[in-house]
Amino acid sequence: MAAANPRDRDAVVVRVPGRGVQATWEEGAAVRIALLGAGRIGQMHARVLAGTAGVDQLVIADDVAERSAAVATDVGARAARGPEEALDAADAVVIAAGTDAHMPLVRESLRRGLPTFCEKPLAPDLEGTMTMAAEIDASNVPFQLGFQHRFDPAVPRGQPAHRQRRARNHLRDQDGWP
Repeated sequence: MAAANPRDRDAVVVRVPGRGVQATWEEGAAVRIALLGAGRIGQMHARVLAGTAGVDQLVIADDVAERSAAVATDVGARAARGPEEALDAADAVVIAAGTDAHMPLVRESLRRGLPTFCEKPLAPDLEGTMTMAAEIDASNVPFQLGFQHRFDPAVPRGQPAHRQRRARNHLRDQDGWP
């Protein structure tokens, strides 16, 4: 493990404002990633991770064993028998499972101290989201919550229509316009 010195050119340092140094690793070091969930979004992550330089091993787990095996075969990864096996083999985690599984999977990743990326939503309701946010903050483990629509090409195309509807609704509210 590299030193947490940001001047060390051989180290990558992850800093989170207000939380200090979160993780360090040697530049070019191989990373083992557990992908939890092999549905539509999980398959996209599998393809991206399998083609990412520095990902030495990708281990995929899904509730449907046949699905994790098929996705693993498609991308040249290894299928795990369950999330525990995948996490045992990991340096970092990507969670792309169903929404109801996010909270327990994030908790287990944090318990193990594994840097985690989780697709949205973090929890099925506001109370769960606030609870998880506090747990993540207290864990001091690097964490990122995804928002895949930021890069969806359909979103920018839909923005002008959305602005037009908002303007029309504003006029209607102001002037009684039908």
